[in-house]
Amino acid sequence: MRTLTVMIGCLMAANAFAIDFPQTSDPLEQSYIARYKQDRPRLASPDLFAFPASTPAWPCEVPQIEQYRLAELNMAHPELSKDIEKQTRKLFRAQGMSPDSIPVTTYSNIRIVPVKAQCSAGKLSGELVLLVAYDSLMETRIAAASGNQVSRIRSQVVKRSEQRVDASKDNLAAAHFTRTTTIITTDNDNPQMDAMSKKLGFKNPEPSTTISVNYMGAFGTLASFTEMNTGPAGIQLLSSFIVNPTEQSGRHSNYLDQKLTTITPTREGLPHGEQITYMDNFAKKSNLKLDKIPGMENAREVTLNGVDLIEKRQCFQNGQMVMISPCPAN
Repeated sequence: MRTLTVMIGCLMAANAFAIDFPQTSDPLEQSYIARYKQDRPRLASPDLFAFPASTPAWPCEVPQIEQYRLAELNMAHPELSKDIEKQTRKLFRAQGMSPDSIPVTTYSNIRIVPVKAQCSAGKLSGELVLLVAYDSLMETRIAAASGNQVSRIRSQVVKRSEQRVDASKDNLAAAHFTRTTTIITTDNDNPQMDAMSKKLGFKNPEPSTTISVNYMGAFGTLASFTEMNTGPAGIQLLSSFIVNPTEQSGRHSNYLDQKLTTITPTREGLPHGEQITYMDNFAKKSNLKLDKIPGMENAREVTLNGVDLIEKRQCFQNGQMVMISPCPAN
């Protein structure tokens, strides 16, 4: 009970901080920001993630595989996860990395509870509200002569999903509210190396809690907002937008608070075209020449919304970074 009280207190405190929302002229992005502002007060309510005292039954038979799909837990189901694993291994190979280096994630304590559900002709229909909870453990091993370094990320996740099960891909409109508590630990298989790390003062970070809201729209359009508590300074807002004018092409943009950080054109979900990255102008602050800094040969200094930034452009073709100028858009 004390843990729950502390979490609720943190959420209420977070809502008290002022938030710097993304500055964008894109009408679709603006509409999602407006919706997030409208929904944000709900994050402070203890009822948002509260499971009912007695678990409601599904109004009709819903196979487990369908429950996992509706709860967006494909990665935790043995059948649904096969395609995800296949695509992940393909991506790692394309990036020149061994598929054996993919972190291993296990899931436990899974609960999928229908808070609001109805059926028609023996099948789910109309509005569906789910409460989902699970624990995950992602383990990464890095081999070294002194012993394997093992990093473990433990997450406790509670999610509220609001959707329509009869929506087609051209009128999809769903909202997912998620609270994630994360514990990160790193140790070494070699007891001597592990003891040395502790002796040198290495400490694992404190557990952290984030709140995120995802909105899903037609043809894979996605808007994601994640709030991270940064202590006395307040909270940071990470915003991400995936806009797909067609089923083949799209645009992925990211913001940190009000600042645009990246714009990436995509084709069939992969980076394709000229990616633009914006970062803090550390060169100007340090009186350094940008073209003398390794990796910044093609970057330039710009000013956006009165802020001094570094702009860097890279070319991607079908998910691969290539050295082509000008960068083909199609």
